[in-house]
Amino acid sequence: MRKKATITIETERLLILRRSGRVVDRWCAGCRAEVKVVGVEEAAAIAGLSQRKLFRLAEAGEIHFIETPQGQALFCLNSLSGNRRLLTEGLA
Repeated sequence: MRKKATITIETERLLILRRSGRVVDRWCAGCRAEVKVVGVEEAAAIAGLSQRKLFRLAEAGEIHFIETPQGQALFCLNSLSGNRRLLTEGLA
């Protein structure tokens, strides 16, 4: 007699962003609102993507980013959280 086993794997991810200058408020032209933005490292961690894929999504207009006068890319948290489908599928 064969026994059937069911395996359930549950995962949970907790990400804490502290107000240490890494999360700032900026105007997002895509959202047309004042939003919280983060740098590329934080955005990649939030999205669970490589920095390269993150930039591809930004260049395709799928997520919003702002470039500072110093050349730093800041990514809109609203557009990151609003594109769960894109983030899970990634961009080919």
